[in-house]
This record gives sequence, structure tokens and C-alpha cells, in this order.
Amino acid sequence: MLMREFLFSRSSPGKLSQSDPAHSTSAKIHKLQALFMIQSSGSPEPIATHLPTNPTSTMISLAGKVISVTGSASGMGLATAKALFARGATTAVDIRESSQVDSWIEKTISHFGRLDGAANIAGVLGKNFGVHILVQLSNEWEFVTRTNFTGLFYCMRAQLRVLNDGDAVVNAPSTTGLEGHPKNSPYSATKHAVIGLSQSAAGEVGGRGIRVNCVAPCHKYRGIFNTPMVAGLGGVESAKLEMFNRVPLSRIGQPEEAASVRAFLLSDGAKYITGSVYTIDGGMLA
Repeated sequence: MLMREFLFSRSSPGKLSQSDPAHSTSAKIHKLQALFMIQSSGSPEPIATHLPTNPTSTMISLAGKVISVTGSASGMGLATAKALFARGATTAVDIRESSQVDSWIEKTISHFGRLDGAANIAGVLGKNFGVHILVQLSNEWEFVTRTNFTGLFYCMRAQLRVLNDGDAVVNAPSTTGLEGHPKNSPYSATKHAVIGLSQSAAGEVGGRGIRVNCVAPCHKYRGIFNTPMVAGLGGVESAKLEMFNRVPLSRIGQPEEAASVRAFLLSDGAKYITGSVYTIDGGMLA
């Protein structure tokens, strides 16, 4: 089994410790102050951060909580993992296939003794963005729905089986789950499904005080101009015009802005919030 570890020193925030063997790792991973155990094969292991000793006093505290995060390799997921860590959480990070979720959750429980919350961020846009529904490829439809919806179901089922009363789950649709999105039907359909699944689950586990909520950012966030979505909108300049015309705040959102809301919903400050969808869209759907 091949395993690489990235250990960040608390005394030198954001920098690798001298004992770390991976000084040439990408800057993206360097910025996540965490211990990652990444396997190339074999059964999944929990990938964990160290608890910070002094989370910023102005932040909602998650100190002592163990929270699983999916989709943390980049973008929204990475920002969420960093936000949880900064607020004191120990974070078990999954980067593998949904078929291995049960084993990953079991190993997380075995390693940390419990699971206090979950942030399910993993998702894909697919290759059919900008493609009319009449010519959507079946294999792309299946890939997007399997990853964005079926994969979420597997994650939530495994998580809800082990969460204790009063714990929380936050899922990640987008504003495409709240309105139609022509020529993006697979992605939009799965994001609608994420909301339906989340609200249904909230009703089923609410008696135990377990909360299930959604944070739905719009697609107008930092990094979007490097994605296939831009090609579907006619290029960078056309995409910027379309985006800014719909956003009253007239700027691109940041992944950290959605991440901070997820952190709040996983905290004890959100004990009476469940079945809700928070839009982080600069007023786009207002």
C-alpha cells in the first residue's frame, strides 16, 4: 500500500513541517493545514486533520467535533475542509469512490471514536454542459447522476447510521437545483434531487435532533472561468457578462463564503435549523 503524508506544523501555519517528505506537493494541498493519508490502493483510511489549539475567537467553534468531508480535493470541498479545520474540527476527508463509503465511515469511527457531522460536497459537472437534451449522451447522464445523487445517498446513509442525536449533515446542491438550467439537464436534475433527498432525510431523522441542510452556491464563483461551463456560455467574456447581469452584488463569489455557512450549520449554533436551503448567490435568485 502506497501512502503519502502531508503534516502541517501549527507553529508555522500554512507551511510544511521539516519532517514532511512531500515538499514539492501542489500549492493547493499545501494550503490545507491537515494530515492527509492518501492511498493508491486497498481499503480506504480516514484522512484527518489535527485539532487546532486556538481557533479564531470570532468564528463559530467546532472544537472537539469530528466531521467527514467529501469532495475536498479542490474548490468548494477544499474551502469547506479548511473552514472546518480553522474552527477547531477534526476532519476525516474522503477522496475515493462512493462504493467504499461504508468502509471509510467505519474506519473513521474506529479511528476517532465517533462522527459528529458531515459535509457532502463531492460532485461533477460532466461533459454534456451546453448540450441539448435531445443529444445528451446516456453514459454522461449516468456518470453525473451516479456521482452527484447516488453517491450522496450512499454517503448520507452511512453517515446517518452512525451519527448521534443532535448531530448535523450539510449537503451541496447549487442554485441550478432551484431553477431550470437549459442545456445542463443532468447536472441541474441531480442538484434538484439533492435538495429533495436532504429535505426528506431531515423529516426522517428530525426526531433525534439530527439536522440535514443544504448550502446552494451559484455557479458564479472564483475558478469558474477555468471550467467547461464557460465554454457552454460562449467564452470568458460572454460568461462574465451573463454572470454579472444576474448578480445584484456584481462580483464573483468565493468558495470560502459558502464554506463559512456550512461551518455554521454544522455547529451547535444551528440547533433549530433543518430542512433548509441556503442560497449563496449574491442575490441572483432574489
